[in-house]
Amino acid sequence: MAVYFKNSYKSDGAALPLSVKNVGFQQCTPGYRWGAGVRDHYLIHYVVSGRGTFTAAGRAFPVRAGEVFLVWPNVVVSYEADTESPWEYYWLGFSGPDAAALLARTDLRPDAPVLHIDFGRTFQRYITAIYEARGQSAWSRTQMLGYAYLLLGKLIEGREGPEDRGDVIDRAAAYIENNYAEPITVDDIAAFAGVSRSWLYRGFMQRFGRSPTALLRETRLKTARTLLRGTTMHISEIAWSVGYPDALYFSRVFAASEGCSPSVYRAERRTPQGSAPQLYSPDSE
Repeated sequence: MAVYFKNSYKSDGAALPLSVKNVGFQQCTPGYRWGAGVRDHYLIHYVVSGRGTFTAAGRAFPVRAGEVFLVWPNVVVSYEADTESPWEYYWLGFSGPDAAALLARTDLRPDAPVLHIDFGRTFQRYITAIYEARGQSAWSRTQMLGYAYLLLGKLIEGREGPEDRGDVIDRAAAYIENNYAEPITVDDIAAFAGVSRSWLYRGFMQRFGRSPTALLRETRLKTARTLLRGTTMHISEIAWSVGYPDALYFSRVFAASEGCSPSVYRAERRTPQGSAPQLYSPDSE
């Protein structure tokens, strides 16, 4: 005897770069139908078993197990389960500024809204995780959002075309800006950008007029100068804070760039107390 069910959750749709609108899974009854109508958000279904028909903008698309179909906002659609082998599907509704940008990197398009995927179990696992995390608390929203990004990431994986050189260099430069406090190397930067060291070097020289190593050093020393002028942190603490676990090596790098040691720089350019915000340091208590 067939067992039909529907589990569904609808969020209040707080404004975020990507917001989960609804999520669920359902074993449809024979001939079960939604629409025709429009949605105000994106809605993706993964068909676990059975089959049905998805109609968008007047064009019908047969959908079988192992395929996803995507509803675009404000497009008249309907979808109907087969009368003999009704589909079971998992779905996620989402919206926000990131939604269109991420979907543009997939193989799904308004004229090709059905796609076979080879990670169906992963899709189900992410949908289940979103459903289990459902709720309006900050924890629930964060969990749901994280799994939604992972799901969309799987749709993008392996489907992106070659990136523009400028995009790769910008991403590598952003990696430096966000990670200079860690003991990262040029190899780490190149690996993150997905290019070779030599390619990265040429791109940086063309874009910035200096090497990745030079930009990393400049970023670290810029922060070090700010900390020397505006805090009472120990030199070793500053060294750690800008990605140099070895304070002596940091002092040598600093002196080679500034022409004086960190201690001398601090003594000559110390910000008068009260004129700049103080970062926390045990010495300041």
